[in-house]
Amino acid sequence: MTDIAFVSMPFGDNHESSDNEWTKLFEHGLKPLEREINGLAENIKHTPIKLWRADRNLKSLSLKLNVMRGIDQATFMICVLTTSVAEGTSGLRLTNPNVLWELGYADALNKPIIVMADDPSLAQLPILAGFPNVCIYNHKVVQETKVKDAPDGLNHIAKNLVPYVLQASNEARMGIRDHRTRAIAYANRDAVDLVSMISNARNQVDILTTNLNYFLFDKLKS
Repeated sequence: MTDIAFVSMPFGDNHESSDNEWTKLFEHGLKPLEREINGLAENIKHTPIKLWRADRNLKSLSLKLNVMRGIDQATFMICVLTTSVAEGTSGLRLTNPNVLWELGYADALNKPIIVMADDPSLAQLPILAGFPNVCIYNHKVVQETKVKDAPDGLNHIAKNLVPYVLQASNEARMGIRDHRTRAIAYANRDAVDLVSMISNARNQVDILTTNLNYFLFDKLKS
């Protein structure tokens, strides 16, 4: 049976446009994983997988329900985390909270997760504590590559992901991934004990349903 990878990523504006940076990443950086890939190291063999993205596989009128069903049925997740550097802050701002919500939900279900990060510093975030499958990629290359050059200019992303896909697939089959002990959802930001959340990051998943910038910066500084 073909493995299914739920792809959690930003869509951007006009996400059906071929010029959209996220469409380029998905179509030319990730979709090659659905077929055989040449030019890999001798000891690495890629078995094609099926990619599942919420806006491309609508099975429910509720986007949230559609996402949850997609993650439930997936073999593993590919999660694209993006950042922006904030002037005057002590770190990076994560710019897509929906992706973090989906990551937390998948982790609570004990799904193997591959994190694609556009900055190496993301691997140090508490939410990624203990995640071995963090693949760093250069999103500026995606932004700057013209659509006509994308098939050849971005296929290296899929090649770089192959070892991570192999590991995630093996984890799913063998059930060897360490399970987080619990998942906690907070109804509002004032209910969060941030210090406890960070200290228990290896033992639980905390699902935040409000403004992430508040937690990552305002509350950290208080």
